[in-house]
Amino acid sequence: MKTETIEEAAERLYPVNNTGSMSMASRDELNNSLKKEGFVNSAKWKGERSYNEEDVLNLLWKLYTTPNYMADFDTKADLIEWFEQFKKNIESKS
Repeated sequence: MKTETIEEAAERLYPVNNTGSMSMASRDELNNSLKKEGFVNSAKWKGERSYNEEDVLNLLWKLYTTPNYMADFDTKADLIEWFEQFKKNIESKS
């Protein structure tokens, strides 16, 4: 399965065919152009503010190593193993 870029998804969702008269875009094309720009900008904004896998694992490790917290993991390797299994379960459901 080919992974689609943000720009490719935006073009697929909001195509701009420039079918207006002369060099003037039609209203639908102008709307799609603005929607496409908003889609790309918002996806990039969201991506910049998301946590990556390493950040999440480090956060979980700090949580589970905090005193007086009942942890099911004896080592960080146990946590990573659990996390990988969790990801596989999520991926198999999608």
